[in-house]
Amino acid sequence: MVSTVPESKEVTTSKGETVKLRFFELKDDSGSIRVSAWRQHAEALSELKIGNKLLLENAYVKKGFGDKMELSTRSATSVSIVPP
Repeated sequence: MVSTVPESKEVTTSKGETVKLRFFELKDDSGSIRVSAWRQHAEALSELKIGNKLLLENAYVKKGFGDKMELSTRSATSVSIVPP
């Protein structure tokens, strides 16, 4: 479940490409994790709100800011908002 207000921005990659980024936290009974949705996934989640349930498949897990685990989308990732 989305637990923070999703934020969006444009970032410039190391290759000089400007891409969209949407980031937020997901929370469940086991804790919370930051999610970074890139490019088309940022667009697909533009209507995301606190309380939405989200299904992420084939996301990449990595150490993010503050050495905390983070989910990051990639081209093979599938994202969808689960209907209530």
